[in-house]
Amino acid sequence: MKKFKHIMVLTLVAGVALYSCDGQEGSLVGSRIDDNPLPTAPVPTGTQGSADFSKFVTIGNSLTAGYMDGALYNQGQQNSLGALIASQLKIATEADGSGFDEFNQPDINSVNGFNTSVQSPGGVPVLGRFKLDLGARAPSPTINGDAIAGFAGDKSALNNFGVPGIQVGQL
Repeated sequence: MKKFKHIMVLTLVAGVALYSCDGQEGSLVGSRIDDNPLPTAPVPTGTQGSADFSKFVTIGNSLTAGYMDGALYNQGQQNSLGALIASQLKIATEADGSGFDEFNQPDINSVNGFNTSVQSPGGVPVLGRFKLDLGARAPSPTINGDAIAGFAGDKSALNNFGVPGIQVGQL
């Protein structure tokens, strides 16, 4: 019985102590944020100096072309190495007022793209980029991709000559 009383008193003291701290977390976090404010994202700046970035060309393999998720598709091409460099050069040339010509790359015009990584048993490529398949717990290609057609635009205006899987000797 004496042991039961000790446990009850200890439980009561612990409950009062824990309940008295309720609501303190918000004020502690608020005071820490006041002392250490969250950083704001810096505005990208830069100058080109004496370099002329009005025209540039990228030549390379899959990173340069925007090959992502085992396929060539719109979102991957928007994040190609050439497109990322062009966005940074645009900031530098706008700061100097010299201007920047448009960065042109051949566009596949496909949301799911063309998958060159997976071959079906008949040797015909499975079309579409990889997506996470929770049923299989692994990435699997989307079936509704698009076959690659020849570029119909102005080839003389292109700046990006990235070809997925190309080797140095083939350049």
